Amino acid sequence: MPVAAELDILKVGNEPGMIGGLLQIIGGDSIDISTRQSCSVWLKNRVHGTYSIDPATRRPNQPSITEPDREALRANILPLLAASPSRSITVQLANSLKDIVAHDLPNARWPGLIDAIKQLLVSGDIRHVQAGCVASLEVVRAFPIQTKGRRPAPVGGPAVSNSRRNCDTDDADTAFRCPGNPRNAPSHPQNIPDEHCR
Repeated sequence: MPVAAELDILKVGNEPGMIGGLLQIIGGDSIDISTRQSCSVWLKNRVHGTYSIDPATRRPNQPSITEPDREALRANILPLLAASPSRSITVQLANSLKDIVAHDLPNARWPGLIDAIKQLLVSGDIRHVQAGCVASLEVVRAFPIQTKGRRPAPVGGPAVSNSRRNCDTDDADTAFRCPGNPRNAPSHPQNIPDEHCR
């Protein structure tokens, strides 16, 4: 009955203290690595889906993370990153950290975060320095930089970026065929009208 087991996990997952238990499992050196990895994936999914939901204003059927569990996350995630036994667990913890930072840092709910990251970075232990680098990266990822009046760079890299430079459309295919695109020959049969190009 996998459906019943999954429902039981969902019910238990919303109980206060569940996240604290997961953090203990993830940090447990005597626990099998696959179990620890599974817990880190579950934690990442839980944090991503519910951390930004305020427990005080949530709907009755909407799960959220209680304040004691949030405090446990803030207190344990950096030490767990430093002690992570595998890259796969580090990746899951880093994703959780990014979601926590995106919610807590602007709201001044984690005032000691930057100092804690600095301490990791100046540590003599390479694992702590690595955890500090990962944490720094996730802080940056939590707040993408957007310049006023400029669109973010296209995902396609420099070739696509150059092909869209003179075009006033969001459609990649139209932009590629734009006559203002230096990669197109003037006599290209698929060129589009100049109304989209600058």
